[in-house]
Amino acid sequence: MAEGHTKSVGPDLAQGIALSDLPDGGKLVGRCGDDQVLLVRCGTEVFAVSATCTHYGGPLADGLVVEDTVRCPWHHACFDLR
Repeated sequence: MAEGHTKSVGPDLAQGIALSDLPDGGKLVGRCGDDQVLLVRCGTEVFAVSATCTHYGGPLADGLVVEDTVRCPWHHACFDLR
């Protein structure tokens, strides 16, 4: 199931991004080295987690953000952003 989600996409987050590039409630997928990273902004806080579900490799950027969690779009596993 996880095949096909290994290509690098998005900005190089090691270089940083402008806070204005990530609106409140927004999600952005980028890369840090060889890792795909999902950024989620909640108010003044920005959280960074792996961009893929650790169970099935689902794209968490397509998941639903509920308070300080993100849910896998493939099987609804809940990942804490904190």
